[in-house]
Amino acid sequence: IYKGIFKDIKDMPEDLRNHLRYSEDVFRVQSKVYEKYHVEDPSVFYYGEDAWSIAKYKDKDGKDVEVQPVYQVMKLPSEDQAEFLLTLPFTVAKKENMVSWLAIRMGSDGVPDMVLIKFPQQTSVYGPQQFNSKINTDTAIASQLTLLSQ
Repeated sequence: IYKGIFKDIKDMPEDLRNHLRYSEDVFRVQSKVYEKYHVEDPSVFYYGEDAWSIAKYKDKDGKDVEVQPVYQVMKLPSEDQAEFLLTLPFTVAKKENMVSWLAIRMGSDGVPDMVLIKFPQQTSVYGPQQFNSKINTDTAIASQLTLLSQ
């Protein structure tokens, strides 16, 4: 019916291709699936071991809220230069320690590339809630935040 409405991405000028962004909504859905389906061992999957959750933080009303995907410019550990990424942190399910974070970038060919950064199991990394608790219990920082929020 609508022949020619879709063009090959190779026909898009490179200057425009370099500015393609991955959909936050699609990334959010994929991340929810990844909470459970990141494991490779069938028995670990079957017993629900090593389940993750999208990291949470407390909103101004004290309710737990999932962290939203964030676009940021940063250098991945395996790369030489910073790039534009969409990222989201994961914690161990029902805990607050951060276990990994997921990033996605768009290649110049228009193909997305997902990168998982897993922290070593013997390393304890603060998740967003733990980090916020540390900030709120530090009297110097807490007093400055109180002044800023007035």
